[in-house]
Amino acid sequence: MAIEITGYTGSVIQNSNESKQLGGERNHQQGSVSLAVSNPTNSDTVTLTNISKQLKNIEQKIVETPVVDTQRVESIKAAINNGSFQIDSSSLATKMLAFESRLFS
Repeated sequence: MAIEITGYTGSVIQNSNESKQLGGERNHQQGSVSLAVSNPTNSDTVTLTNISKQLKNIEQKIVETPVVDTQRVESIKAAINNGSFQIDSSSLATKMLAFESRLFS
């Protein structure tokens, strides 16, 4: 397996068994790795596709989204405290049975 690296600056790669300067060949019991390194250039660029940019935006929105809907929790707490919170036992039982059937099927 050959990997061509352009713009290489001579950094060190850490391996679980060894630390070695890039630019040579290493042979292991599983196979061999050969690295071809050319002279460093200043023309290397990285561009992100629109999809990768969208995924990054989505990831950021997920990070910013709270895990718990605090407004809903506060409204339920207030309803419990003032005695107006009501539980629909039929709906609760139906959802519990559906959950159990998915869990054990």
